[in-house]
Amino acid sequence: MQKSSWEYLYGYRSGYLTNGATDLNLGDTGTARNNGSSGASSILSYFGRAFYSYDDKYLLTATLRYDGSSKFYKDNR
Repeated sequence: MQKSSWEYLYGYRSGYLTNGATDLNLGDTGTARNNGSSGASSILSYFGRAFYSYDDKYLLTATLRYDGSSKFYKDNR
């Protein structure tokens, strides 16, 4: 089994008095651009094997495999 998730956030404003500003609320609201997204995916696999012996002479082997996956993506724009 494997599972992963991600998040992305982007924000932009101009018009700061200094280059060291870290708060988006301080910039010019007319130049605001924001967006983001998130998502997740998973993979799950099953394996199985069965043996059947007949008369101590014949051997039948069956191998089974099942794969499943899912993906989810949400755009927050």
